[in-house]
Amino acid sequence: PILGSSEASSGESSDDNNTGDLQLSTDIADNAKASTSSGVWRQEISNLLTPQTVMEQAQVRRRKRNREAARRSRQRQKERERDLVERQEQLTQRLKFLEKELVEWRMINSASGNREVRLVDPSDVRDSEDSTLAENINRVYNLTMETLHIIGELQLQLDEITKELHSMIQMT
Repeated sequence: PILGSSEASSGESSDDNNTGDLQLSTDIADNAKASTSSGVWRQEISNLLTPQTVMEQAQVRRRKRNREAARRSRQRQKERERDLVERQEQLTQRLKFLEKELVEWRMINSASGNREVRLVDPSDVRDSEDSTLAENINRVYNLTMETLHIIGELQLQLDEITKELHSMIQMT
């Protein structure tokens, strides 16, 4: 028989080596049969398929956490965008309602010749208490008109915000 390098160094013959290999194979088969029922064999196979070092396992866990965090971040971003769009729609509806009121008030104001409109003329009332009430009504009306003017300015700002929101959504 031709001696291999391992046989030459150990001094074993080829027949002795084959007997050892046969015994090793038998031991592995016996171990596999014994451990199959307990799941150890499956765990050993699983360990062969997964990273072995602690550092590799930590890196795998870190990557998994990072992927999950990125997924949650994207989900939160989509929810924020949805909330912004919903809020914008609500503001737009409210603004349309206020614009309608503004048009009605402007029609009343233009019918009066753009002078200070008095809904109640204080000279038409009988006593001072009614006169004070008439003045208060007129003040409320004038404040309402000023408020509607401010709403018009806010509409311009809302339009700018809407444009910015649309550009943000298109970028994502």
